[in-house]
Amino acid sequence: MCGRYVSIQSVEVIERRFNIRVPSNIDLEPSYNISPGKYAPVITNEKPKELQLFQF
Repeated sequence: MCGRYVSIQSVEVIERRFNIRVPSNIDLEPSYNISPGKYAPVITNEKPKELQLFQF
């Protein structure tokens, strides 16, 4: 399972933890298998109040 990770937090938990609003156009379904090439939710230093999707 090298190069893969899990993202299973709910939208509500992410919004509370990082004090952000997740845009409605971003679908954050739990995933137990985020592998290279897939899009994943990211919060960057440049935009700390914005959740974005980046290709992993």
